[in-house]
Amino acid sequence: MTSMVLLMSVFHYSGVDNAVARLHEGKSDGYKGLTSEHLKLACDDLYIYTAMLFPSMTVHGFVPGDFQASTIIPIPKGKNANLTGLCNY
Repeated sequence: MTSMVLLMSVFHYSGVDNAVARLHEGKSDGYKGLTSEHLKLACDDLYIYTAMLFPSMTVHGFVPGDFQASTIIPIPKGKNANLTGLCNY
């Protein structure tokens, strides 16, 4: 069995569908403005193509530049935490 076939069995439509269903509403990527609602309200074809995309990136060893960007958002430990103290994050 080729590696692409094995990877396709790991990234399956139903797994992408389940992951999107568990996303919390009102969340954003902080980079391009993509929100969880964009994914939740998308047609099923997006999940199929997403399930095919990740194995293809693994087999070909290529990741688009936008996939390599990340955003770190600090979250305070409590509602009344001192926002200037580093230990409160």
